[in-house]
Amino acid sequence: MTESDVLNGTYPEPSIDDALAFVREHAKDVRVSTGELLADHATGTARIMQTLNVDPHVIAAAALFVLAPHLDDPDKVVAERFGPEVQKLVSDVRKLLRLGSLSSRATMADLPDNTRDAQVEALRKILLAFAQDIRVVLIRLASRLQILRYHAAAKTDPSPDVPRETLEIYAPLANRLGIWQLKWELEDLSFRFEDLDLVTYKRIAKLLDEKRMERESYVTSAIARLQQELDTAHIKAEVSGRPKHIYSI
Repeated sequence: MTESDVLNGTYPEPSIDDALAFVREHAKDVRVSTGELLADHATGTARIMQTLNVDPHVIAAAALFVLAPHLDDPDKVVAERFGPEVQKLVSDVRKLLRLGSLSSRATMADLPDNTRDAQVEALRKILLAFAQDIRVVLIRLASRLQILRYHAAAKTDPSPDVPRETLEIYAPLANRLGIWQLKWELEDLSFRFEDLDLVTYKRIAKLLDEKRMERESYVTSAIARLQQELDTAHIKAEVSGRPKHIYSI
């Protein structure tokens, strides 16, 4: 970005490559609380956001928000380099993270089931209401998914509250927003890390892997048959389907 861009209040559209290069330049070998390299977390989160077909400002913010605490004046630095829209997104994600730290303690509290359920639902609503720009919530969901992916790849366990919080708050949020590709992966990975469910998870995963071709073939044939019946009835429709994922089973 040139000095004239800043003076004129115009900013070029941010690119993911530029944002990630900026993160790598400033993060060096810094790691986030999970043990993952900060630069790797930024990359993973930004790549997840790319799959959601969001605008470049959101993807840049997804890469940059985790770096913000390590900058001397993050609001100023991000705004000057990437523009005020990216800066606002980064700032709002950081605020949402602070709210999330409070919610994790609440969901883990030793409360009766009915009280806890009501509290969790209230927290979901607070998260949505707090983030007036829904893109902020999407970044938070992508970051949580990246955390779970990291632990799965590294074969390490997240802190115990992470999978439970994900199942109680973040996966239902993804479901409510209709982001199925995030919902099912958040659920499956969280289920994998639940101590009481690990045996069940491995058993289902093994069975699904053994019958993968059979399941996919069944879904394909069912779609074809239903499409044929609809065509015969002169009903215009598109039929789609997928095998159920581990947590839903």
